[in-house]
Amino acid sequence: MSKRTVFTTIHPLPRGIPRAAAIAFLHDHDEMIGLNPLIVARRPIPPPAHSAPDERACAWYRLTDRVAYLPAGLAAGTVDFTCSFHDLPAGLQTHSYAPLGVEIRGRWSVGGWLPGEA
Repeated sequence: MSKRTVFTTIHPLPRGIPRAAAIAFLHDHDEMIGLNPLIVARRPIPPPAHSAPDERACAWYRLTDRVAYLPAGLAAGTVDFTCSFHDLPAGLQTHSYAPLGVEIRGRWSVGGWLPGEA
């Protein structure tokens, strides 16, 4: 059973954080991966065989996620998956390939509201 969900969240940058600094953070893949507290291991990899042709030039990582199968720590384990990171002029685009056919695409961008800002 396939399900597609799309959502958008918009937040203003904190005062004193320039757009260039926010974009530089998005381009720092290790920092972005580190924002997920469930990731317990990461390593760069070459593009896997399942990667789409337009994703072969992306940075690729094998990530290990900690998962709880039952509450209260009764059963836990890890799940490995691959993820592409593609730097965009105003942000970052990711594509994760997890087990059981789960794919998650994410896009983070720094926009603006003043005339001439993207």
